[in-house]
Amino acid sequence: MKIKAQIPNLLTASNLFSGVLGITFALDAEPVYAFYCMIISGIFDFFDGFVARLLKVASPIGRELDSLADVVTFGVLPGLMAYTFYTGLPDYHSLAAYSLFIIPVFSAYRLAIFNLDETQHDHFKGLNTPTNALFIGAMICWFSTENIQWYLFPIILPAGALILSLLLVSRIPLLAFKFKKGQGKKEWPKIIFLIFSVVSIVFLKFAAAAIVLPLYFIFSILYFKINEIHSRN
Repeated sequence: MKIKAQIPNLLTASNLFSGVLGITFALDAEPVYAFYCMIISGIFDFFDGFVARLLKVASPIGRELDSLADVVTFGVLPGLMAYTFYTGLPDYHSLAAYSLFIIPVFSAYRLAIFNLDETQHDHFKGLNTPTNALFIGAMICWFSTENIQWYLFPIILPAGALILSLLLVSRIPLLAFKFKKGQGKKEWPKIIFLIFSVVSIVFLKFAAAAIVLPLYFIFSILYFKINEIHSRN
């Protein structure tokens, strides 16, 4: 067994380890630490595929391990974060609380679709699981750290979970931040979005999620419209 071939798998395993650690924080009602674990996992998730391509050691087992790790980190973890936060509210409903577990269910289904869909190499169809998980995690941290008391919480959280779950399995074309040489002006919506996202996070912290996700859809629509115009010309 070549050590070089196992480096990407080690990164994927680190993603899984950090995700499981995040789950322990979520169960202890520590959403901020759980979210930090999610971010760390996201970094490992980005670099495992990058390193596999760089070292030319991509393998079927690596792809399967990646999906299994992502189910835990970007499915189970955000679902538990939402559940523990919701059940900590004074007027929560038990049935609605359990409905939040559609987040890991739909996340797993989304990952299965992605693995079999050969048309999602340069863009996504439907909301990808890391973006969905980070949005949920950031919103939970925002609600928790700012002590926001919205009387509609018992309605908003389950409804939001349902909408996000449907977006996971939708066929809406969305940006994947893979830059290609020679694309020129076609890439500027991605660059502007990334800059705006970073600035929003710096100034708004967790609250930036409420702005960044809607803009992700807007910039995606803009990006594909521009590409459509270029292809016609």
